[in-house]
Amino acid sequence: MTGNGISEDSLSFGSDRAREALAYLEEMITGAMVQMLKEQQKVNRLLLRSTESDGTGEHQTAETSAQIRLDIYDRGKGTEKDIKFPQASSNPYSTRSSALSLARYMRIVEILHETLTEDASITKRDVFYRDVHLFSRQAISDEILDTIVASAGLCRNDFRLSAAAKGLLYCPIAKVFVTGDESVLDCSTAPCHIPEVTVVRTIHFEKQPKWLLIVEKEAVYHTLVTNGFATNLRLGPGILITGKGYPDLKTLRFLRYLADTMPTLRMFVLVDADPHGIDIASVYQFGSMKSQNSTETKGLALKDRLVWIGIKATSWSSLGIEFDRLLPLSEKDIAFALSMLRSRVDMPRHWRRELCYMLHTQRKAEIQILTESLAQGSWALENSAAIECAGDPLLVSLLQREISASTSVQAGSSNVGRSEADADSS
Repeated sequence: MTGNGISEDSLSFGSDRAREALAYLEEMITGAMVQMLKEQQKVNRLLLRSTESDGTGEHQTAETSAQIRLDIYDRGKGTEKDIKFPQASSNPYSTRSSALSLARYMRIVEILHETLTEDASITKRDVFYRDVHLFSRQAISDEILDTIVASAGLCRNDFRLSAAAKGLLYCPIAKVFVTGDESVLDCSTAPCHIPEVTVVRTIHFEKQPKWLLIVEKEAVYHTLVTNGFATNLRLGPGILITGKGYPDLKTLRFLRYLADTMPTLRMFVLVDADPHGIDIASVYQFGSMKSQNSTETKGLALKDRLVWIGIKATSWSSLGIEFDRLLPLSEKDIAFALSMLRSRVDMPRHWRRELCYMLHTQRKAEIQILTESLAQGSWALENSAAIECAGDPLLVSLLQREISASTSVQAGSSNVGRSEADADSS
């Protein structure tokens, strides 16, 4: 596959990038061992001088500043940082913490090195279960894995590191043909796991899909699939995708592939009306703040190709959602929303307005509130005859209205995202 802007990193151990990954790991191991050897030599000199001194220990202080240091890359800040042992602190907890951090890094380097030399592959979850006691939580081992990959300036595939299948794809008019065994992923009858784009040979559509909808919640996604929303008569055939919360790299790469190969495909995202929902939408549209300097995620943000259609806090009233049915914002929600307002400088003004409205009302809502409301929303009641597929009227009405409205805007402009941005700045 060429010409779509997506890296085709080989998974073969014999590839240059896999060899580069192996060399990087061996450099980390060698560097740490050399530092440990030098440290031991200094300790030996201290012991020798101690036996030759008058017992005051005055010679010992000059040689105690040596440290083992791993230079790594801060993915969020895009700068270099290091892991040191021991830390320059008199606090014994700090010393234990730095020792634990170093041990975790070296253990993961060992696991990745073993995987590469055995020409195997491994998932993040497998890495965690290799040493549960050491890592404590998978989030810790995941962060170290991503940091090592970013520090090497390579991709996960280069380390034979694969993610467990997460994202789902459903399109009743499509089949995905993959390379290798020439197999076919049939996503036309039921959702299938999103494949890595490097194995996609082609996607065959019986007819051109009109739209693509990304759904945050898996439960809502399956409701739309089951009730035939992908064949909505009013909107035409479409593609349904879920990342099951925050998307993984496979999902982001696949969406980028579709955006590049289908330039007229209209793309939308449906998330919860809470700070994390907006953050998930921003990952699809603008990229992850945490990985903004990672080589793996560069070029994957959908930007103006994607439209966030809801649910929006400022639309609660028009949807007929009663205030007492909304959920209260937690202290963590409030802190997260304020952090987003400060750090997300690329966030459009109308997105900020939604966050501020949540903070003002101290409320949030999940997508499920639309499936629980039945047809209580005023717009849904007035337009119930226009609903042309099974499923909850309020949710379907919202989606039909927003997707249709976006179509109208696109008819008058070649760039929906730019039109929205212009309207915001006026």
